[in-house]
Amino acid sequence: MKTVTSLLYFSSVGTLDTGMPICTLRLVEHFARRPGYRVSVILPEEGAFAARARSAGATVVIVPFPRLRSPAHPSAFLRFKFRYIPSLIRIAQAIRRIAPDIIHFSDFIDFPWFPAAAFGRARVVAHLRLNIESSAARRFYACWSRPWVDRTVCISRSVLSHSGITAPSRTTVIYDPGPDPALFNPDAFPAPPDTGTVTVLAIAKFLRIKGHDLLVDAAHKVEQASPGRVRFVVIGDRYPGHDGFYRSVIRRIDNAGLSDRFTILGQLPHAGIPAQIARADLFAHLPRYQEGLGGVVLEAMAMGKPVVAFDSGGVGECITDGESGFLVPQYDTDMVARRIVQLAADAALRRRMGEKARDEVRVRFSMGKHFEGVGAEYERPGGNE
Repeated sequence: MKTVTSLLYFSSVGTLDTGMPICTLRLVEHFARRPGYRVSVILPEEGAFAARARSAGATVVIVPFPRLRSPAHPSAFLRFKFRYIPSLIRIAQAIRRIAPDIIHFSDFIDFPWFPAAAFGRARVVAHLRLNIESSAARRFYACWSRPWVDRTVCISRSVLSHSGITAPSRTTVIYDPGPDPALFNPDAFPAPPDTGTVTVLAIAKFLRIKGHDLLVDAAHKVEQASPGRVRFVVIGDRYPGHDGFYRSVIRRIDNAGLSDRFTILGQLPHAGIPAQIARADLFAHLPRYQEGLGGVVLEAMAMGKPVVAFDSGGVGECITDGESGFLVPQYDTDMVARRIVQLAADAALRRRMGEKARDEVRVRFSMGKHFEGVGAEYERPGGNE
């Protein structure tokens, strides 16, 4: 008879408004319902994550603790600093009570709590979902995780190359599962009407690293090349402490004479995103940073939309350039504009690329493959044998 494996998932984010907790919740729901696994979750707060985990049969333990914040947010950073040791002790005590066979940390933001795993005497798996762009931060993460983490799961080859961990025995690449096919299903929405105008959609909170200003620059060049042909829709809210960037983007739109070409929708619930993608003709993604994989890119592809994106980090692992979308050298807004104009002028090309994009997501980023890969990590020697 197979021994039951006790899994403990740890997430510093208890909400479901970003990709990381959603991906972790999918793992929780999958393994909690699978015979042979007993699943527990440690979260810092009650909420939708906790409720859905319980409904899947997982045991949820709430341990209030502060999220890691950078010194750029002084009050939050100091709160984290002064509450760190007491919180670490409480988390360690919770882990000891649960006594799991495997502890799974959700993302980079969890690294301060790695030492608490030592009290569980369990095998530790840590997900890494972002590119650590600073070489000093890479060295720190590699050294810090070494005594506490047995295996690091990277969501792309790009993330692996930026992890700072050089020992192949300590890392593996398992792609995130991509969008929920029940939610991101283009067949559930009517095709956008042919109004003579092509809609380009972008989704990102208003932070400088998200590249809204670069999108405006590209849009200006599109308008010069194809006047009145293309409109742009942005889904994204202002971010606390970054109102200045939002205002600068609006000024840039106005100064370029593009006020009638842009629509800013603000933040929408995740469940409302598919309908907005369905109304668009193509998707643009122009980050200033090295993307870990590109969750919004995969969502657009799953909805059958061609993508024009900077070849940034793991984005190049989502798109086959020239087939399911166009990859553009980072910051080259001239090329972005040319690709948007090309797609805007050719409905058949948009349709072919969109179909190819949807097929790629189905084949390469399925939930089944993701769960199979993570399950194989749990069954590796060194865990519950």
